[in-house]
Amino acid sequence: MARYISDKFESQGTPLFGKTAKDKALVNQWLEVESQNYNPCVSSIVYQLVFAPMHGRQGDETVVKQQLEKLEKVLDIYEAHLSKNKYLAGDFFSLADLSHIPYTFYLVNMAKKGDGITSRKHVSAWWEDISSRASWKTVTAKMNAKAWTRSLWRWRIQRRVNRFWAFWQIVDFLSWRCTAFVFAIRDCASSPYTLLFFARH
Repeated sequence: MARYISDKFESQGTPLFGKTAKDKALVNQWLEVESQNYNPCVSSIVYQLVFAPMHGRQGDETVVKQQLEKLEKVLDIYEAHLSKNKYLAGDFFSLADLSHIPYTFYLVNMAKKGDGITSRKHVSAWWEDISSRASWKTVTAKMNAKAWTRSLWRWRIQRRVNRFWAFWQIVDFLSWRCTAFVFAIRDCASSPYTLLFFARH
């Protein structure tokens, strides 16, 4: 979806795929790196330390440790690449950089596991650059504690409504089946064939 929007509105705002076919190829390459190598580690850590507690669950520290170790190796590759390039796809901000922002924000600011980012000179400079963009600051300005609390309560209420609806559907189904069974017994009992059967026995 992000790629579609970037293509469709390419002429509006920052061209997120660059200006040439080579630029676009590099952006797509780093989008794959993000989705296959970076995001699985970061999203797992964020889930265990941020989202699981929000839902009343205990985060798994073993999973966190394992994913942090994997992330360290990935960040070493990023550090080497960013030592020669300002951004992931070259010298321009792209969708590849943008796609890293949300979960990295959670990792650094909410999970408090951003040491791997801040301890690497070039990765740290890159993160400081892309997370300081005016558009992202507008988003984070709305991500305060009250907003998170409201979102959590809405999620919990919706979950209870869904459970109640599922329960009611089961009750309604069973009620219909019982009613059908009663009418079937009644019709069977009033059948002349049934009466003949009992008369003969």
